[in-house]
Amino acid sequence: MRRWAWLCLVLGTWAAAGERAFPFTFDSATLEPGERQVQFWETFRSQRFDPAPYLTTESRFGLAAGVTKSLDTLLLLDATINEQDPDLRTIRARVSSLWKYSFLKATDALGVSGLGRVSLGLDGLDLEARLVLDKQLGPVLIALNASVAYSPLWNGAVEPDLRFEESLALGYRVGPVLVGVEARVRTAYQQRLFEGTAYYAGPTLSWSTKWFFATLAWHAQLGAYKAKADRGNGEAMELRDNERFVARFLIGWRL
Repeated sequence: MRRWAWLCLVLGTWAAAGERAFPFTFDSATLEPGERQVQFWETFRSQRFDPAPYLTTESRFGLAAGVTKSLDTLLLLDATINEQDPDLRTIRARVSSLWKYSFLKATDALGVSGLGRVSLGLDGLDLEARLVLDKQLGPVLIALNASVAYSPLWNGAVEPDLRFEESLALGYRVGPVLVGVEARVRTAYQQRLFEGTAYYAGPTLSWSTKWFFATLAWHAQLGAYKAKADRGNGEAMELRDNERFVARFLIGWRL
């Protein structure tokens, strides 16, 4: 019995070091002032209604740092590779700066954070603002996000330039492991014209220690509200700006 109590105590201490509980949904946790961390994100998006095989890979590598008790920042190098056709393979590279300020933490009455992101590349710009709400109830963590992103392009590409996303995540922690589920809603507009809304859900799994954390998720598109132009085309899903399956792996190391 003592061995189990000691193991739980050790695992609980390790678990306290995790900074990202969910791959797609942010929470109010921030790095300590002066703390630095290397992060690597890998996202896979597959299957659209196009008959050609579709796979998009997003790789992000960067450095996170705690500025104050409530503010941290993350600088990332992004590379997106579209492998829909070997003859039409495209690579999009960008530099991203992300800042998060937590007014209240999840252990308070309600965690409240604001997040801003700027991504700049040769072909365009991404601007994102996100509201983060979360609550810690013993081993249970609940997080809710709402974001808007504006993505103007100057390379002539025709893509949605305004996106709204809401996500809800629920996780249960057992020692260093957090088992959970995420649900997301993505809505896209192109030059103020509605392009469709997609609904996603899937399981998540996170593991944290004193020195690193890792989290992964696999989401499937469960439904959609389609634009009028796409209704009656024989496809049950709206896939202009979305894919049927999305997976993400994220890992961070303390320096």
